[in-house]
Amino acid sequence: MNVKKVPPRWQRLGFSSEEDMNEHEAIYKRRKAQIDHIAKIIAEARWLDSTHRQAKKEKEN
Repeated sequence: MNVKKVPPRWQRLGFSSEEDMNEHEAIYKRRKAQIDHIAKIIAEARWLDSTHRQAKKEKEN
C-alpha cells in the first residue's frame, strides 16, 4: 500500500497520512450536512409556528 505523507502543517494537526486526512474530511462533510439539514428543519418549524400564531391572532380578532 502506497501511503502519501502529509505536509508538516497537517502533521501538527494529527494527520499521519493523506488517507487519514481524507477520511476525516469525509466525516466532517457528512456531519456538516447533517447539521445543515437539522438547521433547515428548525427554521421551517419556526416559520410554521410563527405563521400559526399569526393566523390564530387574526382569527381571534
